Amino acid sequence: MLLDREKVPSANDLTVMVRLAKNKMGNDFKKVFNPEKRHNYEAEKGLFDPSEVQEAYNEYLDAVRSGESVSCLN
Repeated sequence: MLLDREKVPSANDLTVMVRLAKNKMGNDFKKVFNPEKRHNYEAEKGLFDPSEVQEAYNEYLDAVRSGESVSCLN
């Protein structure tokens, strides 16, 4: 459909269309990623053991403190 100067939507119509499109896109995106509803999918699925993560982090800190690992932590 081609628009000619007689069938052009008004500025108000365009503003409403843009607002509706932005709201629809925002709502659709929130179905995929909603920062207000955080999930730890790895923990929910049992893909890692939190105690192993804590142990690895503690080993990293020990290595940094002893000078075995180069890090920005000082």
